[in-house]
Amino acid sequence: MSSVSVILRLNKPLKDGTYPLAVQVIKDRKKTVFHIGYSVSQDEWDEDNKRVRKSHPNSVRLNNLIPQQLAAASDTKITLETDKPDVTVRVIKEKIKPSVAPTFFPLPWIEDTV
Repeated sequence: MSSVSVILRLNKPLKDGTYPLAVQVIKDRKKTVFHIGYSVSQDEWDEDNKRVRKSHPNSVRLNNLIPQQLAAASDTKITLETDKPDVTVRVIKEKIKPSVAPTFFPLPWIEDTV
């Protein structure tokens, strides 16, 4: 059994005093977290409904983004679990948010293999 939810990372405050929004994936009592890319203050977050309160200037946009991120993470998780039931949380996170960022300049050793 696994779950996907959105959380406010209260243990990781940013320099401006806000807290990052993150998607949390739990599988086999192991969890992984990846950030959505936006942050809100603690009083602008509704913990019960997992939504940004209307007091935030971009609450409508953020509240539309949260279900999209949850759906994408859930879809990836279900696809991986369907193909291989004993998939780990690390593999799920790597598929959702790859750690290798695209580079600006082409790398010659990568072009040779393609």
